[in-house]
Amino acid sequence: MNRDILLNYKHINTEYSTQQTNTVVWTPAASSRFVITDLIVGVDSITDGSIIIFDETNATANYIFRQEVKPSTQGPHRFIEHYVVPFVSAAVNNSVKVTTTNGIVFRIQIHGYEI
Repeated sequence: MNRDILLNYKHINTEYSTQQTNTVVWTPAASSRFVITDLIVGVDSITDGSIIIFDETNATANYIFRQEVKPSTQGPHRFIEHYVVPFVSAAVNNSVKVTTTNGIVFRIQIHGYEI
């Protein structure tokens, strides 16, 4: 792995228990782009709803992850994405953001780097 990538490697952990709207999960350093290599989402809620993780703007073309979850009837959920081709932000200074419906209890773990 390139030395510069190793120096800019990030391990992001967040946890939420209330409804989120355009909540920033990761903002790279100024004039940088985020690059996601792995994404893990864990849902330990009894509340059903949807989770959308996206690149800056909540629009279909910017979705990193979008999933309806029904833990009230299906139990806890774990989603693990290992990107063969990393997800690179569309522009410098973009952030990874999340929006949910309802007060879903969930965690996001991101591995990646900044370029």
